[in-house]
Amino acid sequence: MTNQIVVGYDSSPSSLEAVAWAASEARARKARLMIIACYEIPIGVSAGGAWLTADVLSSIEDGTAASARTVKASVESHDPELDVQVDVCRGPVRESLIGNLAPSDLLVV
Repeated sequence: MTNQIVVGYDSSPSSLEAVAWAASEARARKARLMIIACYEIPIGVSAGGAWLTADVLSSIEDGTAASARTVKASVESHDPELDVQVDVCRGPVRESLIGNLAPSDLLVV
């Protein structure tokens, strides 16, 4: 029995389709839906030195979290009884997707 459906979300049209499909599967299987939204820290420098400030980092994280909350709210508006969770993390999405899996979970990419 599948207890959780795990899906990656990056605000792209294809990831929205993946979330919609995963939500449908979660409803059918009476499972929790876990939406994983990750961001990576861009590495770069300009002529004046490093451009990645604490404000920029915060903005990247806040934007990712806001987008994930929006898609979560959209899923919940279609099915208020569905258990939807969101995990926002820094780093490669593949590590977070795999790290959130249990043996009985279903991964949607």
